[in-house]
Amino acid sequence: APLVALAAGSTLLPPFGTATTQQEPVLIIATIIQVLLGFVGAVTLLIFIWGGFNLIFSGGEAEKIKKAQSTLLWAVIGLAIILSSYAILQYTFNALKIVSGGT
Repeated sequence: APLVALAAGSTLLPPFGTATTQQEPVLIIATIIQVLLGFVGAVTLLIFIWGGFNLIFSGGEAEKIKKAQSTLLWAVIGLAIILSSYAILQYTFNALKIVSGGT
């Protein structure tokens, strides 16, 4: 089973066998970046869920609520950074025409 499943698909990498030999190192780097972003996104989702559970089960204690809110805030900030990183990489690869898109 794949490590990362994207509902909308991914345009960062073309299908296998469509790259030229000059693009192969770049595609390897792009693949590594894509996998890392997917992994970090999954970890961020788990942290967000953890913060939600902590908030729900805080029992009304102010200190626990504050800690859970901080966890949720940092998870959202992390997700924003991850999505921004992906968008910047996508724009850069498209602008430099590094990835042909397989068409």
